[in-house]
Amino acid sequence: MEQIKGTDIYRVIAPEGATSIIFSNGVTDEEVKNGVYAYQTADLAYKSNENTGKVYTIDLSAKPKKGRGSEKTKSAYLKGEWYEYKE
Repeated sequence: MEQIKGTDIYRVIAPEGATSIIFSNGVTDEEVKNGVYAYQTADLAYKSNENTGKVYTIDLSAKPKKGRGSEKTKSAYLKGEWYEYKE
């Protein structure tokens, strides 16, 4: 994944045949075990013929679902939508 220069948008090239995608802040499971906070989207359905060239926007008005136990510092945003990307 790479950031589009001058924006807060990141792009990814999904592998051929991908059917789902998760966006995260890059915190590893080992870091989560050490108490580092991790955020990610839910497991998003992905179809290259429908999602190519689109931007996924997280609905920040909906609180993320918190993890439990050793995953308590991991939160998932469950709501959002794909939108056409316009420069």
